[in-house]
Amino acid sequence: DRVFDIDSGRGMGEHGGLPTQHFTIIFNTFVMMTLFNEFNARKIHGQRHVFQGIFTNPIFYSIWIGTCLSQ
Repeated sequence: DRVFDIDSGRGMGEHGGLPTQHFTIIFNTFVMMTLFNEFNARKIHGQRHVFQGIFTNPIFYSIWIGTCLSQ
């Protein structure tokens, strides 16, 4: 079994193999979804423009950029 041209690790047994890269792909996918959600969670009460005033909060964009760079 190969997904994304990476061995799936099936059939290696419970303690028989190294962790596959699939866990890394799944983890990075969840981190990217969290970054996307951080923008959407900034606005409430039906406000639609999520990028309005993005640079008025330096803590928010510093953490967001730091998370992107660490990924």
